Amino acid sequence: MYMTPAKAGSWERVGSKKQTEERRKQPQEDTAAQARAKAAAKANAIGGWTGNSVFEEFDRTFALQAAAKEKERKQEAAAAAATAGAAGAPLYKGGFAHLSVEEPRPDPAAAAAAAAAAAKPTAAAAKKAAAAKPKPPKKPRVGVASVAASIDVGGVLEAIAGLQQRYANSEASQVEVLADTLGKMFKEAQLDLPKALATKPLAQCVDIPLADLPAPLANALASFCSSVSEAALAEVAVALMAALTEGLPMEAGAPPSGQPAPQRQSAGLLVMLATMLRTRPGALVLASPQLLAMGRTLTAPGRLPLLLWTLSQAAASEPAAAVAAWVRVLLPQALGAPLLGRGGGAAAAAVPRLDAASAEVAVAYLEDLLKAAGASADVALGGGALEPAVPGGAVEALSRAAAGEGEGAGGADAGAGGKGSGKGAGLGAGALSARLHAPLVAMAGRSRADAKQTAEWLLLALESAGLSNAPPETPDALTDRAAAAVAAVLASPSGEAAFGAWENKHKGQLRGSSRVLCTLARRPELLRPVLANRGRSDSLRRLLAALPARHRSALAMGKGWQAAAARASDGAVSTLQRRAAGGWGAAFGGGGGGKGGGKARAGGGGGGLLVGAVGAAAAAAGVLAVVATHRREVCGLLAHYAGRDAAEALDASLAPVDAALAPARAAAAPHVAALLAAAAPHVEAARAAAAPRVEAAAAALAPHLQALQQRAAPLVEQAAEAWARLAAQAQEIYAKAAQS
Repeated sequence: MYMTPAKAGSWERVGSKKQTEERRKQPQEDTAAQARAKAAAKANAIGGWTGNSVFEEFDRTFALQAAAKEKERKQEAAAAAATAGAAGAPLYKGGFAHLSVEEPRPDPAAAAAAAAAAAKPTAAAAKKAAAAKPKPPKKPRVGVASVAASIDVGGVLEAIAGLQQRYANSEASQVEVLADTLGKMFKEAQLDLPKALATKPLAQCVDIPLADLPAPLANALASFCSSVSEAALAEVAVALMAALTEGLPMEAGAPPSGQPAPQRQSAGLLVMLATMLRTRPGALVLASPQLLAMGRTLTAPGRLPLLLWTLSQAAASEPAAAVAAWVRVLLPQALGAPLLGRGGGAAAAAVPRLDAASAEVAVAYLEDLLKAAGASADVALGGGALEPAVPGGAVEALSRAAAGEGEGAGGADAGAGGKGSGKGAGLGAGALSARLHAPLVAMAGRSRADAKQTAEWLLLALESAGLSNAPPETPDALTDRAAAAVAAVLASPSGEAAFGAWENKHKGQLRGSSRVLCTLARRPELLRPVLANRGRSDSLRRLLAALPARHRSALAMGKGWQAAAARASDGAVSTLQRRAAGGWGAAFGGGGGGKGGGKARAGGGGGGLLVGAVGAAAAAAGVLAVVATHRREVCGLLAHYAGRDAAEALDASLAPVDAALAPARAAAAPHVAALLAAAAPHVEAARAAAAPRVEAAAAALAPHLQALQQRAAPLVEQAAEAWARLAAQAQEIYAKAAQS
């Protein structure tokens, strides 16, 4: 025991260290109690009443909150201990263990089993709750027809007027804005055109979605499209095609990429595209180069049906426009090579090739288009311009590709797009040529395109024939196709310019020109359309007379392929001149066909003599009938030289003869036809029997006849021109006399 100074001047006994510590804390606790008492007194004074009830309530609330926090802390500590125990961490066992809430250490395996058992009824309960939860009702399907019926046509017309005023300097912007507006108007319309094309024939999908539009709305859109240039429509058509194909699968039957249902937003775009192409189908032709450049983006198996649907929209108004677009977009990809000549498009390496299945679908579609096009062969564009549905470059590209697959074409260009170009994946060019060459040549030959394009086709055909490795006298399939193309060019409506082009290019294209001449001499039926036209027949005779002078220098060389080609040209020209000398008659009496056609053609001269004799007798017997039938022309000529009275007297005398001959002509027509049919076998037999002798005589007389014909050609031309002027003058005189 010891003394410690508790206060100044006093001592206090301290019994132990513990008592000393308690005495030290006592002043601090007293100070805190005094502070609380002062605060309570102040609060009671402010509250206007005295008592400790408020502080007791406050202390009770504070104690409850403290107890809750302490309980929460102990629970967290227990959870941490359980986690640590499960992980294998040692629990605290020190001297302060009684101050923390320690849970028993759980077994890991037992904990996992308990968790699984607890989760199993939870999943079942969740499934049961989900099944009990009512499903939201499905939204009703909204079709194009219902959306179109709710559109205010007046509002559409106002929108069109507004955008025409706002974008007065850009027609393409007008079309783009209207397409975007339609896309928003038809946003709720549910339309899956690709699915319809995959499950239905194309013919049943052509009118989707225009069939669901009310007539006033369709007419308003068509009226706007008809007021816009085809160039602007073509520009927007390319953008619409790119937007519509985005998200479609590349392969047929594959799930779409991107959004699961992209076509839900495209009903308005389809309405705009279909209206544009049906109103101005020429826009699709102008857009063809850009569509070809898109390649497999449009022609992949999963996207080809949409492209064919697009072509069908133009075909609904003008099938020739759809043919033109097919030839410019799908034919290069069917061949794996671009078209020839101007408008050929991309380079050969940039043209993908269709697989065999897609090519078959595309070709079958074109065959139906060609039937629908009929006699139409041109596409009318803005400003009165005409674009051939089938350009000559397309025909020659097909012909050369077929030759490149094994018909003996020479040169690298001939094989472009042919064997090996598509790695065997596409439909063979030979099969394409067998199905398409003849109808494409016929359609191209009916075109009224400008003379420049016609001359270009002729030169391409001569070049194609020059690629052949066959001798000129024995042409192959490539030369046969080139000759058929040349004959179609010469007989085409704008083929008059081709004669001059052939004459000018004969020397430079001697290899191909000689082969074409030999083929035409071997197949005279190709020139029947040319000889049936008086003007074209005269042009052909003038061409044949001028060609020998063009290759005379090559003939003088005596050896080499140039000399051989010149000699072949000379022989073919002589044969063609003999056939063309008959003019119109050569179109029907020249050459033979079918079995024994070669011998019949060789004996054409003998048959010509027989036909000439019969014709002379018939002419002598029918002079009166001819004069009576054409009495007006004869009387007009007579009035010019003998006076009007003599002409009227002759007309009066010939009128009864003409009237009397009319029933006779009608009655004799069947008998004449039967007589000709009965005489045909005998004529063929006579030709075949006379063939050897006539051929020998023709070979001996050919040089003399050619020289005589060359000397007489100017006189014949002058006589023909004089006769034409005289006939026109007589007709004019008679017309004036009749009017007076």
